[in-house]
Amino acid sequence: QSTKEKEARGFVGSMAALVYGTAWPTATYESWQLERVERLDDGLALVVRLSGESSFGGELWLEMVFEFRGGQLYDLRVVKHNAILMAPFKTANAIAGLAADLAQEYASSKPDTPAPQRNAPAAAPPASRTLRFVSRCGHPIDLWVRFRGLDGRWITRGVWSLTANDTTFLATGGERLQLTSSVVYVYAEVPNANYSWSGERAVLYKGRSLPMRTDTLTTDDTESYQLLFPCGNFPQRVVTAPAPELPREKKAPPAAELVVSTDDDKRQSIVLRRSGKPVAMLDESFSAETEIRNLTLRSVGGTDVVVFDTQDESWAVRYWWNLTEDELFYSAVSTDGKRRDSPNFDGPAGSAGDWMRRTFLLPWLTRP
Repeated sequence: QSTKEKEARGFVGSMAALVYGTAWPTATYESWQLERVERLDDGLALVVRLSGESSFGGELWLEMVFEFRGGQLYDLRVVKHNAILMAPFKTANAIAGLAADLAQEYASSKPDTPAPQRNAPAAAPPASRTLRFVSRCGHPIDLWVRFRGLDGRWITRGVWSLTANDTTFLATGGERLQLTSSVVYVYAEVPNANYSWSGERAVLYKGRSLPMRTDTLTTDDTESYQLLFPCGNFPQRVVTAPAPELPREKKAPPAAELVVSTDDDKRQSIVLRRSGKPVAMLDESFSAETEIRNLTLRSVGGTDVVVFDTQDESWAVRYWWNLTEDELFYSAVSTDGKRRDSPNFDGPAGSAGDWMRRTFLLPWLTRP
């Protein structure tokens, strides 16, 4: 083996679990295997099989090509997989984002190698907004954010160590962040406590894999994007309340609309709109062959939950999307009578998963 091949193999082995977890966040990674090495004029390509177990209990694998050229990770692509219900990576954007993260990580591990070059930004910068963080949590929060900057690149920044019930504009080096998209990826945690705000998008940042969730931001009265953090089920500290304000006339919330959106890869997802504007998008997508039906928005005890069904040639699935926690739950039945429920129903007493199980899953399973 050449030095370059050894470096490439070592890098792929160190990132295999992350790549597999990004492809299928609910599956369990087990191992990776090098299928073959393809020699290129200015590099090499490793064809790799990543294997694990699906949330339904069966073997789940995919073959990928890690292409290295000029001392850089040049391309990352899927060759084939054995998934039936959910293809890996959901959308082309997911694998593109992962490839960019891995390329930066590989470049940073080789300080003598320049980072991959990107197209120069346009002469006139795109319209941008600053980002204001608003905490409704009586605990300090450590925060990381991935956003699209002025040059169109996706940038990960952090960590901001924010105080309880803090409100501040996020900044680095004394300059406020400038966002050119309302879509951001966010991970946050309460220091020294078992509580976090996380999702299914694994993002590498300074050697740490952050399980980020996707948020679609709205603007506040300053025309900045607003990132709001409640504490959910986490125990609250007692905080001195501000002086009461005079009563204000309450406006009725805008009418909600649920639609099925299709991206350029013909993947379907669920979008919640209010007054015609998208306010939430499910971080999960379905193939064009999957039928999505019975879309319903329910509000129970102050928690908004989107309920819908899907059907393909192998599975019938009932989904519950908890909008308050931005978490997806499901109960699936296969054509041969096998049933699987999402593992996040098994949360401890008082958790969102426990509440969802008692409120939605058990009535669904015991329906007439």
